[in-house]
Amino acid sequence: MKHALISHGSPRGLTLHGACIGGLLVLFAFLVQAEEVLPDPGPENGGMRLRLVVRPERLTTNEVYHVRLDLLNVTEKPITLVADWSDDSQRGDYKEYLEADVSIETYPEIIGLMAQVSAGQRRTPQPQCVLEANKTLTLEWTSGGKRLKNKWTHLLETQNPAFPADGLYSVHASVKLCVASPAQVGSAGASEIESRGKLSAEEGNGSDAREVFKGTFDSSNPHGTIFLRSNEQQVPIGGSQQLPKFHLGRIVGADNNIDTATIDLGSWQKIEVGDRFKIWSGLIAYTWEMTVTNVGLTSAVGHFELMKSPVSTNSVFGQIVPKPGMIVELRPSH
Repeated sequence: MKHALISHGSPRGLTLHGACIGGLLVLFAFLVQAEEVLPDPGPENGGMRLRLVVRPERLTTNEVYHVRLDLLNVTEKPITLVADWSDDSQRGDYKEYLEADVSIETYPEIIGLMAQVSAGQRRTPQPQCVLEANKTLTLEWTSGGKRLKNKWTHLLETQNPAFPADGLYSVHASVKLCVASPAQVGSAGASEIESRGKLSAEEGNGSDAREVFKGTFDSSNPHGTIFLRSNEQQVPIGGSQQLPKFHLGRIVGADNNIDTATIDLGSWQKIEVGDRFKIWSGLIAYTWEMTVTNVGLTSAVGHFELMKSPVSTNSVFGQIVPKPGMIVELRPSH
């Protein structure tokens, strides 16, 4: 007579059966973790989308950030991308240019570079890249310190802020792309177009390669520029999941008779009595500093004074006083 297998059968058989199920579950979990789940890219513009992925890694003495940037062609046609290096000292292929040119945007907002830079003039041909239909151009790099990028170009336009404090920041990447249609580039390519521009400049007609480049692409896109913004990434600086202290705000009111100003940051942004802010007047060097004396939920009031500066405080500088709209930047505490 045959008997059905019931639960009080061989204990060893049940043990092997359970072990097999457990092993399969572990293997399944490993495979799921091994396959990286990429976030959806940012909104489409000009047939392209931009994806940002940031993976922080905490080391013994510091923190590094593994960054991945995907530029997706979501159309059925190839897209020709042309670099826009500022001058001949900047070298590299299109991928190196894109890595240098992409901006990092943050919330809370961080101030960008405030400086005077000379305008570049490039004569050599710009590198280009043809992004085929439904293909993705992927860049990967690792950065250290308090920035997400190692390379930088267009210093006043491209933002690569240093994170001023630990905390959880919302981060986007953005970029302005020079794009040409196949009809515009044709078989000559961007390099030959640039060469023609250089030749014309040498012939003395008043144009240069950059102007010819711009004029060539103006018919389809203003200066050949398409703006892309990526998806959002949450980046814990210093491993912290806390809201960072806000370091950048603006003046919303000022009384120059009693040297006081109101800014759009308050206790919700972790501002405290005694915090000191630089007041950027629009000049290269700041001339004013404000010390917070009273804090509300979303605003703070402080007393400002003219600070000593390498820049001469002559009558012209003396006429520039704090007023609504000026940027304020939190100074490091001592």
